[in-house]
Amino acid sequence: MRMTAVVIAGGKSRRMQTDKAFVTIGGIPLIERVLQVITPLFSEILINSNTPDAYAAWNIPVVPDILPHKGALGGIYTALTHSTSEYTFCVACDMPLLNAEFIRFMQNYVQGYDALIPRTPDGFHPLHAIYAKRCCQVIPELLAHDRLKISNLFDLVHTRYVMPSYMRQFDPELEFFTNLNTLEEVENLRKRLR
Repeated sequence: MRMTAVVIAGGKSRRMQTDKAFVTIGGIPLIERVLQVITPLFSEILINSNTPDAYAAWNIPVVPDILPHKGALGGIYTALTHSTSEYTFCVACDMPLLNAEFIRFMQNYVQGYDALIPRTPDGFHPLHAIYAKRCCQVIPELLAHDRLKISNLFDLVHTRYVMPSYMRQFDPELEFFTNLNTLEEVENLRKRLR
């Protein structure tokens, strides 16, 4: 099935104090690590960011937020609006340990649903998830009322959750959900990967 992937890179990176997309692990910017994994898996790749010039080196279309200041849910809405596929994988730009096999599993598991959301003991992972175009029918209402938690969407559409028992087949530690919010987390991962 043809599917689009959109890297959500519109965050403020407040805790990182620098644009996290360009923080390097093993000399490779986080966004580059994400793109290396997803590019072979999807027929269309987009980046969601309000600073398109910063991503010129990657030669990938950059789509700014349709409705600014609406957080990651606004980014997902922008992604779905610009996607040319029925389904779109939305992934955060700060996830350096993505697992291609698990993403492939998700692509096959979403059929017939409006949203496919991994759920772990830590909670939902809505920025490692697949959404159908149909979500665009309900997201504007949430944005209009500033109900910006992505999980507000899940009860409004036909949502399927991926439970840990499925995910641990690909990585018992579920490390593919690692996302980096502070320089300390970056440094810890650099040490681990050395």
